[in-house]
Amino acid sequence: MDLAGRFHAPRSPRFWLAIGIGGLLFRTVHLFFIRDVETGLVWMTKILTDPFSDLKLYYKAPLYLMKGELIDPGLEKHIKHA
Repeated sequence: MDLAGRFHAPRSPRFWLAIGIGGLLFRTVHLFFIRDVETGLVWMTKILTDPFSDLKLYYKAPLYLMKGELIDPGLEKHIKHA
């Protein structure tokens, strides 16, 4: 990618993986100093496990969308009508 002939964005997946890992480690250590070690470790664990939690929660969503269900049918159980 060329930005006015001056900047060429790296295309290597390793580069972007390194940027992501660096950001994760930077924020974790940052939280060590501004809060405490436990907060940093909990945040890092949350960031690392979120994709798996999302997959567990939403893996059936495309099937329901293909059947035409745009709203969760079980949602009505939790809504209290006035």
